[in-house]
Amino acid sequence: MNENHEHPSLIDSLRFRALAETCAIGIWQLNPQGYTDFINEYLCQLLGYEGPSDFKERHVSQFYPPDVYRTVLEPELAKRQKGLSSQYSTDLLRKDGTLCHVLITGAPLKNDAGEIIGFLGLFTDLTERRHAEKALAKSEKRYRMLLDAMHEGVWTLDADDRLTYGNRSLARMLGFEPEELIGKSVFEFLPQHQIDETRERLERRHKGIPEQYVFTFHSADGRDVTALVNSVPYLDDAGNYTGLLAVAVDITDRKRLEQEKEKLQLQFMQSQKLEALGSLAAGIAHDFNNLIMAINGYAELLKLRLGESDANYADVNEIHKAGERAAGLTRQLLVFSRQQQLEASLIKINDVIGEMSNLLKRLIGEHIKFTVSLDPGAGCIHADQTQLEQMIVNLAVNARDAMPGGGALHIETARIELDQLFLDRYPNLKPGEYVRLTVHDTGMGMDESVIEHIFEPFFTTKSTGMGTGLGLSMVYGFVKQCEGEIDVISVKGEGTKFLVYLPAEIETIGSDQTDQPISSIRGHETILLVEDEILVRNLIARLLQKWGFTVLTASDGMEGARFCKEYQSGIDLMITDMVMPRMSGVELAQRALALRPDMRLIFMTGYTDSDVLEDDRRRYANLWLQKPFSTEALAQKIKWALSNDDAKIANIL
Repeated sequence: MNENHEHPSLIDSLRFRALAETCAIGIWQLNPQGYTDFINEYLCQLLGYEGPSDFKERHVSQFYPPDVYRTVLEPELAKRQKGLSSQYSTDLLRKDGTLCHVLITGAPLKNDAGEIIGFLGLFTDLTERRHAEKALAKSEKRYRMLLDAMHEGVWTLDADDRLTYGNRSLARMLGFEPEELIGKSVFEFLPQHQIDETRERLERRHKGIPEQYVFTFHSADGRDVTALVNSVPYLDDAGNYTGLLAVAVDITDRKRLEQEKEKLQLQFMQSQKLEALGSLAAGIAHDFNNLIMAINGYAELLKLRLGESDANYADVNEIHKAGERAAGLTRQLLVFSRQQQLEASLIKINDVIGEMSNLLKRLIGEHIKFTVSLDPGAGCIHADQTQLEQMIVNLAVNARDAMPGGGALHIETARIELDQLFLDRYPNLKPGEYVRLTVHDTGMGMDESVIEHIFEPFFTTKSTGMGTGLGLSMVYGFVKQCEGEIDVISVKGEGTKFLVYLPAEIETIGSDQTDQPISSIRGHETILLVEDEILVRNLIARLLQKWGFTVLTASDGMEGARFCKEYQSGIDLMITDMVMPRMSGVELAQRALALRPDMRLIFMTGYTDSDVLEDDRRRYANLWLQKPFSTEALAQKIKWALSNDDAKIANIL
């Protein structure tokens, strides 16, 4: 170690040494060659040495990691040689090989002549602070990794409602990169209608109360993202608002599923309501069938008795017409309730619409433009043609009435394969090809409150006398009976579109065979009539007697069974109602089988409201009379049964 006698006297003074040894900061004085002239106890202990003697004859470079000495200390010493001071942080090498991190304030020492005679450094220990900073940085990194891994969107706002942080989930929600979010106003991500509401909500933040609410973000790619947001305001010690922390859960899909679930629940409730109304309608129609049959039957008898020249004939004829219209209403009720039996066959739907075009043009009037677009590949459906035609007429009339001032009506067919989304909406439909019939008008349209009820019987928006409210009910029942579906799209003031989906069938249409009606019948045979409704029983008995038959009447199945067992002469034909108290028509026929196997059989019923009766109707199709039936239909069925061995009980059961 070289002695330098030109050191300022202050350095060697007791006052300086006492100050240097007692202060909590490292002091290190080097000579121009880089060797120690003075080092205080604090710095010795910091570096792990017993005292200043450990530093003698050791160059300052030995106390720095080699790479640090070359990159940091040498450039700093070069500055001192030029008389410059500086402050920097660096690592020092402890005696045990570990590192400590210090802040060094360095300056050159000069004599009175201005010559550099050494260097002085003040050392502040930053090791613990650096460890804390590293731990903080590591914790912050871990915290950010955790936030970025969260499915929820997290963000912070400053007092001016600008983002100071946003994690990756939030960035994905909004269609940005995380760094692009910083500095943006929260209002940039809101749809216009939500801005005022959001301003009001943010005004409440000054109270420091956490909130939960549903928010809609408008993302950069044009999507609307619905989120459930929980927010917590930041207040300083004085209670002033300084920012906001918020966590958002993307509930867009959940919201959509809830809406779809709600829609399905409404559809289910509507379906249940329609089913209940259908059952009610079927019960009413069943009772009315018997009454209408009696009214029409007696009207026919009166007409035959009076003759057209009689003054009362016209009045009776009007009664008969009214009865026929009433029968039509009950048929529509039964179609709505899906209990009217349809005579289904394979039909080319395009042919039906083509044949109806002229009729439809006249029906809707010249003030409405009528157009048709038929898909050549639409093909066939399995349906009752009369009911199909009635459905098209009902939809066309409905459209006409929605366009009193004129407009356009377009009917279109298409053969389509329903996608899974549609099948999910209507789970009763089976996968496969369907014929879609579209009836689109440009009329006044309907709102949701009307659409909800349009298929209910007797519901109508038309004025009194303009409709029965059964047209669309019949349409609904017919479509459901065909195992199809009907959808309605309508906007108030913008028209309505009915879309009817009917299962498509393979085209195997053959020629239809129709029975030729007969105008009268005469007979001498004995007929057992079993009917619990007295009006119908008396009417049919009168007709049979008028036609020359011997008639035995029974009010229920038990009484009919006694006739089969106790009547001494032969019974050629039994006409029995299907549903009666105590014993059904089928049970009666089964009892009669052993007693009178050659007796012929005809079944009657007002409607079929169970799977059992439906099976019976299919099994005994040729023997079936659907109430209300005309006298002509009854005569024709009797003539067939008496002349055909297929009507014998022995050949049936």
